[in-house]
Amino acid sequence: MLSTPSSRDTVLAKRLTFIVVLVMSLAVAIFLARQVFAYANFPFDADEANHALGGLQMAQALDDGDFGRFARHFYSRDFYPPGYDWIKALTFVVLGPSPVVARMVSVASLFLAVLVIYAVGLEFDEQWGWLVGFVAVLLTLTIQPLLINSGLVMMEAPGLLVSFALLYVYLRAIKRPSKWRLLATSILLTLTFLTKYTYGVVAVAVLLLMELSLLVPYANKSGEEIGRNGRASFYHRVRHRWLWLFGPFIVSMLLWFAGANKLTTFFGYTRPLADSEPWFTLQNMLFYPLSIALHDVPAPWFALVTAVSLLWALIQWRRFEVRLLLLYFLLGMAAIMLVNHPVSPRFIVTFVPAVHLLTGAMIAWLVRWQRTSKGAYTRFFLRLAAVCVALSLILSIPLIVERFAAIPSVMEAKVETSPGTEDLYSWIAEQTADAQQIYVINYWDQVSLPALSWHLATQSDGTSQRRVSGSLLQPATPARADALREDILGSNSTYLVLLEGGPWGSPFWPEYTDELQDILNPVARQRFTLEQYDSSNWLDRSYLTRPAWEQAKRDGRYTLEVNVIIFRLQGKDADA
Repeated sequence: MLSTPSSRDTVLAKRLTFIVVLVMSLAVAIFLARQVFAYANFPFDADEANHALGGLQMAQALDDGDFGRFARHFYSRDFYPPGYDWIKALTFVVLGPSPVVARMVSVASLFLAVLVIYAVGLEFDEQWGWLVGFVAVLLTLTIQPLLINSGLVMMEAPGLLVSFALLYVYLRAIKRPSKWRLLATSILLTLTFLTKYTYGVVAVAVLLLMELSLLVPYANKSGEEIGRNGRASFYHRVRHRWLWLFGPFIVSMLLWFAGANKLTTFFGYTRPLADSEPWFTLQNMLFYPLSIALHDVPAPWFALVTAVSLLWALIQWRRFEVRLLLLYFLLGMAAIMLVNHPVSPRFIVTFVPAVHLLTGAMIAWLVRWQRTSKGAYTRFFLRLAAVCVALSLILSIPLIVERFAAIPSVMEAKVETSPGTEDLYSWIAEQTADAQQIYVINYWDQVSLPALSWHLATQSDGTSQRRVSGSLLQPATPARADALREDILGSNSTYLVLLEGGPWGSPFWPEYTDELQDILNPVARQRFTLEQYDSSNWLDRSYLTRPAWEQAKRDGRYTLEVNVIIFRLQGKDADA
């Protein structure tokens, strides 16, 4: 038996696996696209609208030929940086802005990201890279939170695309250094950072540690793997490598953080929890490892294979390909668990495919070793290990099928809004058509300021930007009433929109009316019935089957009767 496949066999294997990967990725993308079109009439919630607004504003600036306004909108994004908004902007210019178009950009990002993951696998090994990439793609396409959020305007799919493109280009820059590959790496590092701060901080740390590790002779396997500049002197590396690798990134970061409050927003994003909430708790430490077992591998028992692949990677850390992905996964998990740790399975799905690549690399290593090993016992145990891995995948097939069958049911709950929400926005837009600024009292996640802003912007011709601000009420005190008056009048709003009956904010409006009645003139009132979902406890469990998700939807569905009252603001300050 040959120790390695022939060059002809390797080329054939690469071609066949690429075709299979392409077909699988396209099939999943089409499946998700069907879910997107099924909920075409369901408007954005606050998160989706927040992620789509930047691209819409830039697209309208491009439509007007106003590149200065485009640059201002680009630079004004901070909590959600604009590294991905420009792609949405170009898509909106070509196809027009709508929830369907915005969500399809995420679907397309997942499709491209999967192909990039396969390309990263090819970089692992000349002979067996196709197997590494194929296994990683197969496992990645079973990550339920990734698939679900790829049908929404969220950051997981774009983050996966840009970060793994960065890893791919950087691998090539290590093996075959050139200033153009290093420059491309620096540009992708900037895009990763500006796609989401979490991804960027991890990527910067990974590249810094990798570059430092390449300076240490015993930290790298011997041979031609590292490339001609892999172990160059510190001075040579700074002058001829790091200048191209980090220089453009540093310049772009200096320009980005030169803006007012940029650093404040950046550091605020790294800790979304309140100061009173503990950082280090057993729940936080266990949530994400358990989440991988429940959501991010084909089945919970396959998590044992994933854990073994991590141990294998720790043993094989001297291989720079292994070290790169091991650092990316471990630092990404640490960043989410210890620093930026909102408890939700979706926040780690951008890092998990790195360990899937390591699983593929371990399987390829097992195959290579059993083909070259001459010991009978060794070959037996290697074949037994391969059989166990294959059996784990085969036994996972029914569960994978159930996960995909459940996705249409999950999507309805994850979209969160209902078509009636769009009717509410349209009525507000009609009643306030002459206003440039609107103030909203007691909005909530499904009826939100960003979503109303999106609706108003898409209903306009793009030349005039209608703005929305607002607040949530607390029990009235004289000081709070004065502060609310000041905020309303300071916003220069023409209308105040009161939402009565929502789940956020308290029903304290009557306590404020005596203090504010001199500036309020009621002009319209309407009652709306909205179907909502309470998903607050769903993320702690794994509903892998369609019947379970349907039961969760029935348990979490509720109806809101919302009174919308519109006041025209009057008085000297309001008219201004």
